[in-house]
Amino acid sequence: MDFLSVIPPIVAVALAIVTKRVLLSLFISIWVGGLIVTSGNPFAAVGVTFTWIKDVMIDPWNARFRYLFNSSCCVIWATGMRENTRILITGWHNWVFQWKIIE
Repeated sequence: MDFLSVIPPIVAVALAIVTKRVLLSLFISIWVGGLIVTSGNPFAAVGVTFTWIKDVMIDPWNARFRYLFNSSCCVIWATGMRENTRILITGWHNWVFQWKIIE
């Protein structure tokens, strides 16, 4: 039964690569996990899937993380920092390899 735990992540990665639809791939992989938990009952797996998603969404820790992440993304988007961040990361990368800090 232990090897079954790796099936949903493999499904998620494979579907994301093939379909280029990450959210759909994640949902299907959660459903596959529910399918494993419910011993192959697809209708019960749908119920388990939505229960797991609901439990994650109402968890206070996840709500704080989502709030902080979404807020920072909005600030970056609104101020145009996405281009500046790319330049900063590229400049840091060039500086590190110019001075051979990291080989």
